[in-house]
Amino acid sequence: MELDARRLLARIIGSVPDAPDLLEIYWEVHIAPRRAAFNVILERARSEGALSPGTDADMFQDMFSGALMHELLLKPGAKSEAGLRDYFIRLLRELGLGDAVERYLRSTRRD
Repeated sequence: MELDARRLLARIIGSVPDAPDLLEIYWEVHIAPRRAAFNVILERARSEGALSPGTDADMFQDMFSGALMHELLLKPGAKSEAGLRDYFIRLLRELGLGDAVERYLRSTRRD
């Protein structure tokens, strides 16, 4: 995540007490479309057996985005692309998508 995007997200979160409408607009314009797209990915993972059929897509996304926000906004220090990629992969493994992650990594290897 670029520094400007981190700053924008932090500012939006910080503005909630004074401007709650701003968060609602951010949700509608930025977050909701991404959640809808992520639901498509989760549905595919369910249909391929990578996720259990009873996986709650909204809860999965809340856990996923909460962990990412924690990593990006609350942990001090610079974030490199490689470090964020590693965190993202570890997170997906912990959320039960280890096999899917391994298939993806094998398909993108440059030998």
